[in-house]
Amino acid sequence: MVVSAGLLLTIIGYARRIARQADEITAALEAARANTAPLFDLVRTNGHLDRIAAPSQERR
Repeated sequence: MVVSAGLLLTIIGYARRIARQADEITAALEAARANTAPLFDLVRTNGHLDRIAAPSQERR
């Protein structure tokens, strides 16, 4: 009985640690997404600039 209670407490401790780490990982991934979001805007902006500049380059 004591052994099973000890194992149960160990498992609960590991589960709490995993849950905390999962929250930390989720926060880190959200920060990474926020940091890289401007790169997608840059790609879109470059596409618009290419469409704007293409007719003037065809004339040359």
